[in-house]
Amino acid sequence: MQAREAVRVMLTTGGGAIVSVASVSSVVAFPTQAAYAASKGAIAQLTRVIAVEYGTQNIRANAVLPGVVNTDIMEVSSTTVERCSPPSAANTPSAGSGNPTKSPKSSPSWPAPPPAS
Repeated sequence: MQAREAVRVMLTTGGGAIVSVASVSSVVAFPTQAAYAASKGAIAQLTRVIAVEYGTQNIRANAVLPGVVNTDIMEVSSTTVERCSPPSAANTPSAGSGNPTKSPKSSPSWPAPPPAS
């Protein structure tokens, strides 16, 4: 719903960019994750449709697909990259699943917005 409203505004202002957050679960199957994978797959597909449908009107749409992060929910579901697909763990940039207590070696940075007036 937010994307629909964003597109509506962007059509009147000359374009813009939409960034959606999906999940690696939208393209890789993990056990016990059917509902989560379906919802994230829907976000990824909606993002593709927006990109195709409105790209010629200067509206870009992209999705970020974060990988597995070992949180309490992952322990309950017994799902991690290492448990589900050992070769996948070796192919991730961090060579495994994320750990919410570890800082990444590098993170993106953007210029600070101008102060509010």
